[in-house]
Amino acid sequence: MAATPHRIGPYEVTEVLGRGGMGQVYAARHPERGEVAVKVLLAGGEATPAQQARFEREAEVLARLRHPGVVRILSAGVERGVPWIAMERLVGETLEDRLARSGPLSPEAVRALGRSIAEALSAAHAVGVVHRDLKPANVFLRSDGSPVVLDFGLAKDLGPGAAERLTQTGCLVGTPAFLSPEQVSGSPAQHRPTSDVYGLGATLYAALTGRPPVGGATVLEVLLATQRQQPVPPSRLAPKVPAALEAVVLRCLEKEPAARYPDMAALARALAEAGPSAPGRAVRWRRVVVGAAAFAATLGLVRALRVASHPRSPLPRSPAAVREEAQGALAAGETARGLELLRVAADAGDAPAAYALGLRYQGGDVVARDPRVAEAWFCRAAEAGHAAAAVRLAAILEERRGGGDEEALAWYRRAAEAGQPDAAYVLAVRSAAGTGVERDADAARRWYERAAEGFRRGEGLSSRKRSFRLGRILWEGLAGDRDPEAGLRLLRRAAAEGEPKAALYLGRLAGDDEQAAVGLGEGLRLLRRAATGGESEASLLLALRYMKGDGVPADPEAALPWWRRAAEGGEVLASAYLAWAYARGEGVVRNEAEAERWFARAAAAASPERVLFLAAEHQRGNRLPRDDAQTVRWLRRAVELGSTEGMAALGRLYEQGRGVPKEPWTAADLYRRAADGGNPKGLARLGRLYEKGLGVPGDLKAAERCFREAAEAGLPEAAYDLARLYGGESGFPANQREALRWCRLAAQADLPIAAYRMGQFYETGQGVPVDPAEAARWYLRAAKRSSRRALLRLAHLHRHGLGVSRDPVRAAKLYRRAADQGSPEGMYQLSILLANGDGVPSDPDEALRLLRRAAESGHAKAMAALGRRCEEGRGLARDPAQAAAWYRRAISAGATSAAVHLARLCERGDGVARDPAAARRWLEYAAERGVGLADYVLGLWALEGRNGRRDPKRAVQHLLRAARAGHVGAMRLLQRCYRRGEGVAADPKSADAWRRRAQEAASAPPE
Repeated sequence: MAATPHRIGPYEVTEVLGRGGMGQVYAARHPERGEVAVKVLLAGGEATPAQQARFEREAEVLARLRHPGVVRILSAGVERGVPWIAMERLVGETLEDRLARSGPLSPEAVRALGRSIAEALSAAHAVGVVHRDLKPANVFLRSDGSPVVLDFGLAKDLGPGAAERLTQTGCLVGTPAFLSPEQVSGSPAQHRPTSDVYGLGATLYAALTGRPPVGGATVLEVLLATQRQQPVPPSRLAPKVPAALEAVVLRCLEKEPAARYPDMAALARALAEAGPSAPGRAVRWRRVVVGAAAFAATLGLVRALRVASHPRSPLPRSPAAVREEAQGALAAGETARGLELLRVAADAGDAPAAYALGLRYQGGDVVARDPRVAEAWFCRAAEAGHAAAAVRLAAILEERRGGGDEEALAWYRRAAEAGQPDAAYVLAVRSAAGTGVERDADAARRWYERAAEGFRRGEGLSSRKRSFRLGRILWEGLAGDRDPEAGLRLLRRAAAEGEPKAALYLGRLAGDDEQAAVGLGEGLRLLRRAATGGESEASLLLALRYMKGDGVPADPEAALPWWRRAAEGGEVLASAYLAWAYARGEGVVRNEAEAERWFARAAAAASPERVLFLAAEHQRGNRLPRDDAQTVRWLRRAVELGSTEGMAALGRLYEQGRGVPKEPWTAADLYRRAADGGNPKGLARLGRLYEKGLGVPGDLKAAERCFREAAEAGLPEAAYDLARLYGGESGFPANQREALRWCRLAAQADLPIAAYRMGQFYETGQGVPVDPAEAARWYLRAAKRSSRRALLRLAHLHRHGLGVSRDPVRAAKLYRRAADQGSPEGMYQLSILLANGDGVPSDPDEALRLLRRAAESGHAKAMAALGRRCEEGRGLARDPAQAAAWYRRAISAGATSAAVHLARLCERGDGVARDPAAARRWLEYAAERGVGLADYVLGLWALEGRNGRRDPKRAVQHLLRAARAGHVGAMRLLQRCYRRGEGVAADPKSADAWRRRAQEAASAPPE
């Protein structure tokens, strides 16, 4: 991260205020203006033109607006190539932060907020600016509660002077849940004020209810819901919302722009008229009973403890004093008396005494170990408000019932709210992973911050756990900035104190590079210590290291005891490995009974999701050996458990014939079962079978229905399949408009192939006007999702300046990225750039190395090019025989143009036996396959009488075919033929026409 600058323009920087996706904001001071905020473009001089344009747009828009509801710009400039904007310093928080901190606002507060924002946006619309990205994160609440609209970087200028299109036409601009339907569809209506009316309505809806008006598990589901789903009336989620205010908000959220308020002034008036009134619906209260049966059982056990104890006389002293006397008796070895006094204090309501009894029974300290009795005492202490007891009770419940148990989570929350840091840590972990609670990174961070505060005060269940948990927080920066040195120090201390989780954590950090926090040797020792301390995952990691030779010599026999130890500790992956090993006799004597035993053990302990994970591991050969038969077995187990994902995956194997016979009818049955269970993947794959007529009768209408239902269920792949179908594939009636719509939806959900296809649409003008700039934006989007094809097309556009500025250096970088990802085409194109020095420094050696890599990877054109180099002796010793070998390989790989070069060698007898007849056969072979160069050479031969008799008429036939294929030399020879009357009647007009076509073809940019 770049260091904080001391000065930006005339402003002295004092601190960092925040950072977004494109800009960083600093607090700064001006000698006359005082405190200001300065926003700079993060990418600085390396920013893309689009980033610079958006940043400059924000400065331009803010400079034109003068309204208290819009942040005021003071000045702007460029510092060392980095653009900046100085604005008034705002004190407060965003509406998003307010809602996360305090929940929904009152209806009256929302009404006032909406009026103020509407008035600010009305001023923006008056000067021709539409915001287009309204959401709670872009509404700032000053300390007095007045709102300020932020981030005009996506604003659209509607004025007559708008020369540039800063919007990404067709690309998704904004935050999905707050987009208007017209923004989702890419309609021109997205640039009208009514789009902002929808955005403000969505923001007010979130302020009233705490959630956006539409939702979904995937981006595609949100986009489809925006277009089709009516929002739930706010009063159903927040019963105190007045009917008049609800009506205003719902009108803002109408799907058709014409049905909304026509402008912000009308919306502000409607909000003013929607004064306080009765709630839309009556408030209903309900009681939630969590874990009632478990609580009753625990309470019964506590009562049993009371009955079992002796009758007691009234306490002469306070319960706390009795507890202190009990502790003294236990310390003196008076066990019976000490325990009795603890029970007396606990029965009198002393929570620490009940907690102390719980610890004794949990650890078997001077009493027989009894987890159920321990749980009962912890429950009594926790109900009396003892936070540490609540944590221990929650841990016991989770161990018995599994992670995410509701009652356990309730106890963790109760303890965390009371300031217990271990409980806050657990809730942070749960929130980060989405275990038992909704995944929420912000909530996780807040819990981590509270946990760290408590651990720093020395609070927590034990010293070693405190050191481990605080060490992890500091090492990973979970509560703010990272402090790796302090984190590593605490982790080492925890491991030295005997905390196995700390030893496991440090063992995971081990590596063999200089930057590794822990060396491989130390990592192995720590993993062994963790495994000895009962951490089964450490045993699993040791088994994997010995199996793969990671930091130790590969030794399957040495791995086996660790596999066994991990399996006995409950690691399902280890049980699955042992099942495979005994079934195959790998490292052990083949034993079907043992294989079945370990398989059954893994299957019994594994959830459907875990079973799918084991199948995937066997299929990929990652942490389990690659084995199609085991993949099939685990998928069948998933199907037995009712997993629709398992049905779809097993169907795929039957469709491909991997590990099972190739049976598309069985695949169809499995896909149908998955689809009936609501799995969109199964539905989409069934559609592909209908499309191909595999295992089911070919039925394109049925394929269309399957694709549409799966797409509407939120599967981007199905949306793309629908786009393919409407594009005319498989003989379905073409509907370019629908193809474009579904392809755009799939691309906006970040499906790389769909984004690539959108780029092709705009590059070639299929259903849309040709727009290379828009094509480049879609290709960039696909490239960011690892689409190698998109990288190559984007590089091509930059190389030739099509829709983007000509930039061979950027093109070379993109080709390099594709080549590094294994793309032979990327290697080939980069070799051409480096060989020619076309806008980049020439590097013949690197060019030749890349060309060889591409050719050896099967790239036909690279083989032909390498043949030319061998023939000409460019960059390597001349070797016509090797050239002929490369030409033959290129022809076999599909580069028919290489046949022309091989023909040349045959005619000359260069590297091969001289054979004019073979030369002619190779040329005719290439000509029949549309190679213009071959027709040109045959035409030239016929015109000059080479390798046969002179035949001008035949020459003209070949030259016409070559010209139609775009060969400029053929066009020039045709000009000569028509001028001289060779093979055709002399015709000066035709000669002049061929001259003009040759000139045009020579000056046209390459495709």
